[in-house]
Amino acid sequence: MSTSAVPVNLAERLAQFSELWSQKKVAVLNDYEVKLAKLKGEFVWHTHEDTDELIMVIGGRLTIRLRDGEVVLEPGELFVVPRGVEHCTVAEEETAILLLEPAGTLNTGEAGGPMTKAAETLDSRCCVKLRASSDRPPRTTSGDTSSLGPSPPWHR
Repeated sequence: MSTSAVPVNLAERLAQFSELWSQKKVAVLNDYEVKLAKLKGEFVWHTHEDTDELIMVIGGRLTIRLRDGEVVLEPGELFVVPRGVEHCTVAEEETAILLLEPAGTLNTGEAGGPMTKAAETLDSRCCVKLRASSDRPPRTTSGDTSSLGPSPPWHR
């Protein structure tokens, strides 16, 4: 079995650490890192001038404060903070999140300070390289997807 066929179990990975505000890499997607973090309390106001930031709540509840309002995320919801938009995350209770952002993106963006911390790798199984675009099977041009198996219920 190739490493690209090994699933990443998010619950298992979240159980491997307890530190708050410490991003853990769980996969690499082309030039992007898929990271997990546990949050509680308020983070620093910051921006990522060169990239958008995808934040998805796995467990708990997260408020993303923006200068012109706020977004509240429940489990299973995500929000993309556009590049250059100043934001501050707040978790009243311990909250588990998934982040998708370019490799090397600092958690505090342009703000810096004592909470700045590079993402860490959980273990050697961590950074499963998800299939790169050059590894994708060719797309069908006929529109026939019957060989892909039954459609999920939300596609019917």
